[in-house]
Amino acid sequence: QCSAFISSDIKNASHENIPASDIIAGLVYSICMNYCNRVKGARQAGKKIFMQGGVCYNRAVPMAMANLIKKPIVVPPEPGLMGAFGVALEVKKRLGQGLLQEASFSLSQLERREIEATAPFQCRGGSEKCDRGCWINVYQVNGKKYPFGGICNKYYNQRHNLQVNSADRNWVNSRQELVFAKAKTLETPKNGNENSPTVGINRSFQVNTFYPLYHTFFQELGFRVVLSEHPAPEGVRKIQSSFCYPAELAHGFFQDLLDKHPDIIFMPATSRLPLEFPTSGKILRDQCSCVIMGGEPYYLRSAFTIPEDIKLISPVLDFKRGLESQKEVFVDIAHEAGCHDRQAAEQAYDRAVEAQKDFFQSRRRLGQQALAQLEKDPESIGIVLFGRSYNAFSNFANLGIPHKFASRGIHIIPYDTLPFQDQPLEQAMNWASGEELLRAARLVRDNQQLFGTYITNFSCGPDSFLIGYFREIMQEKPSLTLELDSHSADAGIDTRVEAFLDIVERYRALNLLNEENSRNIQLGETFSRGRRLYCRTSDNRELALTDPGVRVLFPSMGSYSSRAIAAAFQGFGIQAQAAPVPGFDTLMRGRGQCSCKECLPLLLTTGSLLEYLENDQRRKDEFLLYFMPTCGGNCRFPQYSVFLNQLIRKHQIPNVSLLTLSSENSYGGLSARQMLNILRGVIAADIFDDVRNTLFVIACNREQAMGRVEEEWCKILESLSRGGNGFYRQLRRSARNLRDIPLRYPLSDAKSVMLTGEIYVRRDEFSCQNLLELLARHDIIVKRAPTLEWLHYIDFVVARDPQESLKTVRDKLEFRAKQLIQNHLERRIKKIMATSELYHPEILDVKTTLNYGGRFVDYQLSGGETVLGVGGYFKDIIDHTDGVLSVGPFGCMPTRVTEAILKQESTVANKEQVTGRELPEEFKELEKLPFLSIESDGNPFPQIIETRIESFALQVNRLAELKRKNRPAKKPA
Repeated sequence: QCSAFISSDIKNASHENIPASDIIAGLVYSICMNYCNRVKGARQAGKKIFMQGGVCYNRAVPMAMANLIKKPIVVPPEPGLMGAFGVALEVKKRLGQGLLQEASFSLSQLERREIEATAPFQCRGGSEKCDRGCWINVYQVNGKKYPFGGICNKYYNQRHNLQVNSADRNWVNSRQELVFAKAKTLETPKNGNENSPTVGINRSFQVNTFYPLYHTFFQELGFRVVLSEHPAPEGVRKIQSSFCYPAELAHGFFQDLLDKHPDIIFMPATSRLPLEFPTSGKILRDQCSCVIMGGEPYYLRSAFTIPEDIKLISPVLDFKRGLESQKEVFVDIAHEAGCHDRQAAEQAYDRAVEAQKDFFQSRRRLGQQALAQLEKDPESIGIVLFGRSYNAFSNFANLGIPHKFASRGIHIIPYDTLPFQDQPLEQAMNWASGEELLRAARLVRDNQQLFGTYITNFSCGPDSFLIGYFREIMQEKPSLTLELDSHSADAGIDTRVEAFLDIVERYRALNLLNEENSRNIQLGETFSRGRRLYCRTSDNRELALTDPGVRVLFPSMGSYSSRAIAAAFQGFGIQAQAAPVPGFDTLMRGRGQCSCKECLPLLLTTGSLLEYLENDQRRKDEFLLYFMPTCGGNCRFPQYSVFLNQLIRKHQIPNVSLLTLSSENSYGGLSARQMLNILRGVIAADIFDDVRNTLFVIACNREQAMGRVEEEWCKILESLSRGGNGFYRQLRRSARNLRDIPLRYPLSDAKSVMLTGEIYVRRDEFSCQNLLELLARHDIIVKRAPTLEWLHYIDFVVARDPQESLKTVRDKLEFRAKQLIQNHLERRIKKIMATSELYHPEILDVKTTLNYGGRFVDYQLSGGETVLGVGGYFKDIIDHTDGVLSVGPFGCMPTRVTEAILKQESTVANKEQVTGRELPEEFKELEKLPFLSIESDGNPFPQIIETRIESFALQVNRLAELKRKNRPAKKPA
C-alpha cells in the first residue's frame, strides 16, 4: 500500500518539481499523524482546509495532512507570517472600534534595535514574601534592561509603576490557608503529649479539601499528625503507569511522608464525596470521585516498599449520604489505630465533622467577600478558577497560575467558594466534583464581572467530558483552559493568560451578550408507561417498541455479542440490527464530534450512530432507538448516554433517541422469557468468540475454519431471532459440526492468554487491531474475558447492597430467580459447547475473583474493572492461561490502575499467597509471571507496542514450557 502511494504521488508531483524525498517524507509523516488527534473531524468538517504556521515550510507536512484527511489543503505563500498578518488585522479592527489609539512607529528604527541577553538573576520574593526563587532573564534593548520571566507579573508592574497587592486578590491562597490552618509539623494533640504516636497524611487529592476532618479526628484521639511537605523526585520516579500530574505528585508526597517515618499512615480510598449543596429536587445515584483518586492507596502500596513498623490504614470512605454517615467507619479506623474507646472515637468524629463544616462555611464567606469587592468596582473583573482542589488550588500543582492573575491586579476566586446552590444541573452527572463545577459555571456565565479559567491535566478522564460541558454552558463568553503537566513552562502559560485577558477586555468593551441557541425541532424521546416502553416521535406520535416504524440499533461490541442481542430482539417482534464492526472511517466520524480526549468506545459508538444516520438506505419516517446502556460508578462510561443525548440536541436530529434497559424503565417491558433469550445470546457469543480464536491458531486450514464458524453462528442467530425456538438443538448440531474441523494439535496442548481490561475494547476487533494475529504467530490463543463475567459482577454488587436496587419483595424475588436461571443457562450452554472439543468450559465464580482481587483493590472502586482484572489475573495465570494481557482505551483510568498494580504484583510469590497453594520449585525461577498492559486509540499499534507484545509472547512460551514439564504424564487410552 505504501509503495502504491509513493509511486502515484511521485508521478502526480513530477511536473511540480517536488523531490521524491519530500514525497516519501510526507508519507512517513502521514503514518505518524495517524497517531495524532489534531485531525479530529476535518475529514467531515469542510471541503477545503486552510493550513498555516511555520511548520508548513516543510512541504511534507501539508502533503501528509492532505493524504490523511483526503481533503485539499491550501497553504498561503508565507505560512509563518500569518500570525503577524492576524495581529495587523486585529489592530485595524480595534482602531475602527475605538478600542485602540493611533500611534506612529518607525520601521527602520525597529529594525535597527539591538537586543542582548544578559546574566539572569534569582528573584528573592520581596514584599510578597514569595519563596519560589524564580530565575529571571534580563534582555537589554537599546541599552535599557528588561527583566522577563517568573510566575507572576512583578517586574512588568515595576516597569510600568503599577502598585498591586496580589495577596488581597488571591482568594485561592486564602482558601488553601483555611484548609491547612492546623497543618503544623508534629503539633502536640489535646489528649496526648510529645511522645504520642504519629499519624501521617499524604498531601494529595482530596486532602486539599478534607484535611480539617482528618486532622481533627486524629488530634482528638491523642495522635500527632504529620503532613507530607514537598513531592520528592525519587517518589515520582516510582510511578508504574501513565498517570495524570496529580497522581505523579501523590507518589512524590508519599515518598516524603515515608521519609518522615510516622507510626501510622492514614490514606483512605474515597469512593464517593459529599455535596455541600445537593441538587434540589433530585436524588443523585452517584457522587463519585475519579478512579485515579480513589485507587491511590492501592497503586502506591504496590509501587513503594512500606517498612514493617509503619501501619497503613486504607478504609473505603463513602460520603454519599453526608459526612455523618461515616461515623462507624471512623470508629473502626480508631480501633485499627489502637484506640479501643468507642465513645472517644465517636466524640472525636463528631468534632471532626464540625471542623469540616466550619471550613465549608469559612470557604463560603471567602466567596462572599470576593464578590462584594467586585460589586464595589463594576469596571473590575474576577477570574473564577475551575478544576479540582488538588490541581487548581494546590500550590504544588497549579504552577502559580492564581498568582499570575493576582499580580496583574485581578481577583482570582476558587469556584467552590461561590454560592451556586440555586443553579440547576441539566445533565446527569456521576462525579461529585463535576456537578459542582457545572453548577458554578452557570453562575459565572450569568455574572458580567466573572470569567472562567479551567485548569486540567493531560489524561484527566473526567475532564475529557466536563470541559466540553463547561464550554457549552459558557457559550460565547470567553473562558480559558490550561492543560498542565510536570513539563509545562511559565512562558507558555503567561502568553495564554495575557491573550485571555486581552480577549476578556475586548468582550466587555463590545458588551457582547450570550444568546441561547433556538431549538425549533421537537426531538424524539422514550418514556415508560406502566411496565412498557414507548417512543414519542418529533411529530408527537406515540409508538410501541414493537411498532414497524421503530428500529433499535445496537453499536458493535465485537462481531458476536451485538449480533446476538439484535437477533434476540428480533425474536420479540422488534425491528433490530447490529451496527457493523467499526473501521477507521467510523473513528474519524466520531472524532469529528468530540474533543478527541474522550475514550475510544465513545468515539466509535458515536461514529457508528452517525454512519447509520448518513446511510441512504434508512427509512425517512423511521424512529431510531440507539442502544446505549448506562450504570453508576466513577468511570467515564456513565457519561456516554449524556454525551450522545447532547449530540442529538445540538444537531437537532429528529426521531432519534437512546434506549437503556434498566429497572427504571422496567427493562423496556421485556418479559422474563425474552430476557432469557438475550442471556442465551450473550453466553453463546462469548463461547463462539473463544472457539473462533482457538481455530484461528490451531486449525489446519484457517480460512475454511473461519468460514465454518461464521456459518454455524448464523444458524444460532436464526434460532435466536425465532424467539429461541430450537436454540439448544441447533447448539448441539453446531458443536458436532465444529468438532469435525481438522486441527494441527488438540486444544489441551495449546498455549493461551486471557485478554482482559475494558469491556468494550477487549471485545471489539477494530480496537484490538492485529493483536490476535501477532500472538497467533507464536501459536498463542487469545481468550477474551467473557461479557457474562460483568453480569455476574453486577449481581454481586446488587446482592451486597440490596437497598440500592431491590426496593420491593417482588424485586428481590425476580432478582433471585434471574440469578438461578442465569446460572442454569450458563452450565447448560457451556456443557453443550464443550462437546466441540474447542472450548474448555469454566463456570464463572465471580466471588473467588473478587476475593483474589480484593487483596489489592476494593471492589467498590473503578466500576469493577480493576478488581476483576487483578483478581482474574491470579485466578487464571498458570491454572487456566499462560499469560494475561490487559487492554483498554487510551487514557482509561481503570486500565492504568490495573497496570500500576499488576506490574509490581504479578509474581509467583503473590500467586501462591493469593490462591493459598504452593507451586513447584521450577516456577520459582521466574522473576515475574507474564502480564502486559496496552492501550488502544484506534490507530495501528506502533512498533514499540508490537515489540512489547513480542517480548510478552516469549514470556508466555517460557511459562507454557514450564507447565508442560510439570504436567502429569497422560495415562494410555
